[in-house]
Amino acid sequence: MQLFQDVAELRSLAHITRQDIAGSFVLSGLPPRHAENYEARFAQQFLVIAADMAGALIHGWTGPSRVAQELAVRCLLDQVEVIEDLYALDPGDGWRGLLDDERFRRRR
Repeated sequence: MQLFQDVAELRSLAHITRQDIAGSFVLSGLPPRHAENYEARFAQQFLVIAADMAGALIHGWTGPSRVAQELAVRCLLDQVEVIEDLYALDPGDGWRGLLDDERFRRRR
C-alpha cells in the first residue's frame, strides 16, 4: 500500500528531488546513489515488480531473477521489520537472516 502512496506522490510533483525520494515510504529503501532515476514511471514499474514478487511468495517461491526483483524483495522484508516493531511482533530471532540465506541459496 505504501508503494502506491509513493507512486501517487511522485506523480503529483513537477520535479522530483533526492529529498522527495528520501522522504518516501518504500523508494527510500532503494540504493540512494540512483535516486535521480527514481521518477514516477520508475515507481510504477517497480510497483508491478513488487506485486509480481508478492505473488511469487504466494504461488511458490522461485527467487528473484533480476536486480529489480531482488530490490523489491528486500523492500518487502524491510517493511516486515517496520510492522514487527510497530506491533511488537516476534517472528523469532534471526528470521531475516534465514530468509536471506534461502533467497540466495535458490539463486545458485
